[in-house]
Amino acid sequence: MLFPSTGFRSFLQAFMSPSHVSTERDALLPRNIRSRDQGKIIVKFLPVVVFASVCRGLSLFARYEYYHRWPAHSPSRRFDTWLQMGEVVLKVDMSAMAVSIFVSFVSVGWWSAIGDRHGRKCVLLISILGSLLRDLIYLAVAQSELQEHGVVMALVIDGLLGGFVTFTGVAHAYISDASASYSSKTLDFCLLHAATFVSFRLGAFLGYVAGYTSVHSNAAFGGSVFLAFYNMVYIYLLLPESLVPQPASLTPEHTPITGLKSAMMDIASPVTIFFRSNPWRSRLVCLALFAFSGSLAYGVLVDTSVSSPNQNLTDLMMPSILRVVTWVCIVPAAAFFFKRTEHYDDHFLFAKVVALWSIAFALLAISVFGVWASILLWIWFKFPYPPGFFLYPLSVAAIPALYSAAVSLTSSDSERGALFGSLSVWAALGEYLSYYFAGNRVDIGYYWAWVASVLVFSFISLASQDSPIPAILP
Repeated sequence: MLFPSTGFRSFLQAFMSPSHVSTERDALLPRNIRSRDQGKIIVKFLPVVVFASVCRGLSLFARYEYYHRWPAHSPSRRFDTWLQMGEVVLKVDMSAMAVSIFVSFVSVGWWSAIGDRHGRKCVLLISILGSLLRDLIYLAVAQSELQEHGVVMALVIDGLLGGFVTFTGVAHAYISDASASYSSKTLDFCLLHAATFVSFRLGAFLGYVAGYTSVHSNAAFGGSVFLAFYNMVYIYLLLPESLVPQPASLTPEHTPITGLKSAMMDIASPVTIFFRSNPWRSRLVCLALFAFSGSLAYGVLVDTSVSSPNQNLTDLMMPSILRVVTWVCIVPAAAFFFKRTEHYDDHFLFAKVVALWSIAFALLAISVFGVWASILLWIWFKFPYPPGFFLYPLSVAAIPALYSAAVSLTSSDSERGALFGSLSVWAALGEYLSYYFAGNRVDIGYYWAWVASVLVFSFISLASQDSPIPAILP
């Protein structure tokens, strides 16, 4: 075994709240009471997402300036734009991001499995602790000769403790545990992504403001450390546990694998998701998520296309507003009308339809129709925005819908965290490849061909996924 059984279990239990959401008594309560309690759990969890996303925005924005303070003999690095809001431009070191994703790829399965066995709070705390230690290391070596070595050490420690990839996976698992039914998971995931989206941009803006202070990036790193510490305190004291760890007597009929073999299986779960027949029936959904994530940089290109030095506040906020409206208004409206159809109880079908339509809108935004419409409306008739500016925000519901579709296909709750961890790391890898190709393109036509290819592959993969039989009911 990698850890002493008793000591490590005690360490994990120290992070867990004495009260839990789900108990045997809860199953006897009326559904409206359970739904109301689970709704409160999600509301209590949203501040955790907000603080973590603000910290990420602060840290990523500060790192660009931090890297440029290195000595002149430092090796050249490649920085690609991941966010543009007027004068607020967030550029990411692609080498550092690659290291972070690679290390997280190794650790995400391990931590996600621990969350399935011991509860989500401990993994939330550990992943946030990783971001806190990372930014502390940045601060500690900022004025020393160990800057470059400190960056590598900080990223490795953050990745070994899960990183933001693991946080994303366990956040989806927490929301999934707290959702009142399978039908509400898509809506709850949309709320989660809306909170992450807005908070990340808020963090980037605060990092931009911190650049005008006398200490520059140190102020952003210090703010990130403070918020991460506050977030950990909030989780430990106020956040209820969403998952009751399964007693040994209630484990599946087969004898569970323990020790080193179990640890290696957990670590390999992001890869074995494509090979195991049960419960990983959602391999096609995972492929669709990975492929769609490979198009995310197109959203930055759409935002950049309408940016100007004299951009007013309305133009500056419009891209973000359109995306948030899709998550919190359009998808719930679609759910309302879907419940009036004969397929109202097919929760996988709803998630699949939302994802397919979202991918279709993304394809429409970059299609020939979109190009010609841009010429006619945007250039000839002086239309203020290209059509893709309005079409692409309608595609942002694809990722939360794909997460919901994946969990609808999974029959075992005991490995739900591992499933979300695998999905999150493949989504992070797809996002990285998207920005890599966007920043390395020779011309815009080459990148449009890449985006169209991955979107078509995502559409076909998802369309090939059949509904679970028998259907999983809440």
